[in-house]
Amino acid sequence: MMTKELFYVGDRIKALRESANMTQSQIAKTFKLSRSAVNYWELGLAVPSTQYIVELAKLFRVSTDYLLGMSDNSTISVEGLSEKQVTAVLAVSFLSEVWRIRSAQRSRCGYPVPTWQYFRPKAL
Repeated sequence: MMTKELFYVGDRIKALRESANMTQSQIAKTFKLSRSAVNYWELGLAVPSTQYIVELAKLFRVSTDYLLGMSDNSTISVEGLSEKQVTAVLAVSFLSEVWRIRSAQRSRCGYPVPTWQYFRPKAL
């Protein structure tokens, strides 16, 4: 039995994909999936695994809570955080984006992609 939540996730994926002017095939190619897998997500016939929820959130630059329909805010609020905490959030976001781009470049060139263990941040 399909639940309302399944359709909600699918609706969000479709809306985000369309707003990014991407096709189902482009999303599928990005994640090395079939186009029908993406279509199933959008129709609510299947739900992306946790891995793909995270990757979709990164791709569309939204929070996983937004993607899953648990929040109507597409981004993370920093309200109530100190300046130091906001700086830390922005630093992690920036480093994640750099990591994503660099990993994609290395992967396209056939080089191994290092794991996070090579990057141990200093305590704040």
